Amino acid sequence: MSWDEQPSPSSRRPRKGWDRVRRRVLRRDGHECQIRGPQCLVAATEVDHIVNVASGGTDDPENLRAACRPCNRAKAQAEAAAARRARSAGGRHPTERHPGLL
Repeated sequence: MSWDEQPSPSSRRPRKGWDRVRRRVLRRDGHECQIRGPQCLVAATEVDHIVNVASGGTDDPENLRAACRPCNRAKAQAEAAAARRARSAGGRHPTERHPGLL
């Protein structure tokens, strides 16, 4: 199987049955944003993964909640920034002087 054929866990393509699950979650939460951040519009049009897919979250309704666009975007940006910080913190080599400069 080539790399092109393997779906990425964080792929933006809709997963099978996603539309149905999305509608159920929005209906369950009364189409009201469950995040309620500072820029909240209250009216939810999106569904948020509480534990994001890249971190192992699933499309199980228990891991989903209704969200307005500003809240969902802010949460996604915060998660992306945290992931970048974690990657950069773990990938640095210890600082030591170059052997030619000793």
